[in-house]
Amino acid sequence: MEYHESSPKGLDLSKINSVPEKMKRELDPELMNQPQKGHMRVNSKILKDLSSGIYSNPANAIKELIINSYDADATKVTIRAKPDLDSFTIIDNGIGMNCDDFDTKFAWISHSEKRREGDFTKIIKRPLVGRFGIGFISASQLCNKMTVISSKKGDPKKFKAEIDFSQYKNHNPYEEPKDIYEVSEFDFIILEEDPAEHYTIIILSELSPEFVDILNDKEIEEKLQEMDEKERKKFERIKLEDISFEQIINLIIEKNVDEVEKKIGTYWQFIFDIANTVPVQYLQKGPLYINEKDPILESIINDIVRYDFTVEIDGITLKKPIILPNDKDIVNEGTDYNVYFMKHEVVINEKLLKFRGYFYNQKRRIKPVDFQGLLLRIRNVAIGKADRNFLDYPWAEKMFMTWTFGEIYVDEGLEDALNINRNSFAINHPHYIYLKKYIHDYLHDIIVKRSRTRYTERKNEARSFQEGVRKKNISKIFANYNPQPKHIVDTKNDSDVEIVQPSKIEPKSNQNIIPDVEIVQLSKMEPKSNQNISSQQIEFSEPVHIDDKLKTIIINDRHEIFKKLARNDREALKEILILFKIAQKNSQGNSEKLEKLFLESLKEWRR
Repeated sequence: MEYHESSPKGLDLSKINSVPEKMKRELDPELMNQPQKGHMRVNSKILKDLSSGIYSNPANAIKELIINSYDADATKVTIRAKPDLDSFTIIDNGIGMNCDDFDTKFAWISHSEKRREGDFTKIIKRPLVGRFGIGFISASQLCNKMTVISSKKGDPKKFKAEIDFSQYKNHNPYEEPKDIYEVSEFDFIILEEDPAEHYTIIILSELSPEFVDILNDKEIEEKLQEMDEKERKKFERIKLEDISFEQIINLIIEKNVDEVEKKIGTYWQFIFDIANTVPVQYLQKGPLYINEKDPILESIINDIVRYDFTVEIDGITLKKPIILPNDKDIVNEGTDYNVYFMKHEVVINEKLLKFRGYFYNQKRRIKPVDFQGLLLRIRNVAIGKADRNFLDYPWAEKMFMTWTFGEIYVDEGLEDALNINRNSFAINHPHYIYLKKYIHDYLHDIIVKRSRTRYTERKNEARSFQEGVRKKNISKIFANYNPQPKHIVDTKNDSDVEIVQPSKIEPKSNQNIIPDVEIVQLSKMEPKSNQNISSQQIEFSEPVHIDDKLKTIIINDRHEIFKKLARNDREALKEILILFKIAQKNSQGNSEKLEKLFLESLKEWRR
């Protein structure tokens, strides 16, 4: 998602629906089987923004056409992409349009009357989404020509309109300052139809080269050809033929795909983006594959099921692709991942803001990256892609953001903060300001706090495991070179030798220190009065000392040699010095034997 200071070019959206009465109609609804001419008309306040293009992603432009079908109470949208035939077709079984609907609504860019009779559709009672009147013109970024065929239930007529966007694209809004511009001409004809039929068909033709490349998926293929074999393997493509959408998502998860586009191509990324945006149902396991679904999540899923909306592209039925957790070793809620549900409403400036949703957070980075970030949905439609910056999260904790995904469904409010591209917000709007602060506080106070704890737990587990492995390796080496029994001084692990670090030994602690051993010259320590000091006190000018009699290794971890080293480097150096000391003692002054033993111990240690 993108966030802007205000609506594009200072646009006052409240004035867009103001249409002069004299411009309401151009077509004769009674003129059958005879060609007519009409004009696509647009309010001057928005023409400049529309002509420059308002969608950075083709999926967002197609989304607008799908949303028109959703608002028309369609239960199914069928899409056929045929770039080889220069066509992209969208068919729905919604209520359809007649001549008057087309003339007074469709032909008016930036003019919408959907909300005049309420906020819900007439038949299924879905929350209406469209409000800017730019759904059809969004296609102009993808093609030069569009054909619209539609029939309304109960009307024995259908119409066919052919629109040429090239005139619109070449229009100069500065030549003649007007309130209303006729930006392109269309051919229109009314034909007979069965009164029981109701549908809308939109055919895009003369497709843009960029759109054709996405549909043909040429871009990634060309890149792969340019790579050498080693580099190409990193982006080895998943072959997708005759496969369901659910199988595609399962394959993405199984292959541990990080970036969808690089692994399955631009065409499938295009489909993935549409599926994640429009108000279709979730996959059977989605969005959260957990034992018990929270009532908040159940209410969201039930609403989507009740709205009964299906989109099919090239024979593939789309579902929201989100499934979390999707990592085979992230299975335990609480230790591996957490889910946080929320439901909130507040009145701001006498306008209700009401939202519900969840945050999912796990113990490491989520894959693919499409499942990282915050996905805001207004009236069940996503506002762009998941925002991986979480509405410009202000704290220096962004490492944990890649472990987190959230969906927020805004049921009331925030719409007035939307910019006309439905992909960005006016960030100074009160509802947006409130929601942003709410999300930031929630992330900082709850989710990041748990992430920090989980991160520390994970580091400690890894450190403990690594230390255990290293101790066992060193013990094995120590045993191989010195067959005498070793006294175990270890209160934590069952290894054969302890690595004692003086700075961690307390003089009056209950540690199982070997009797008759005196450790001297240790910082801030006094020898125990009941301990017998050995005849030869340990001199800690050396970083590592091995007591032959007591079979104990002692590390002076405050030795100068360990200063200014990173933790991992410091631990590695200690272990290498231990190996050297063992080899030195067992070589008995023979330098060749010392070298041989030391190298052999290094090989064993690395293993």
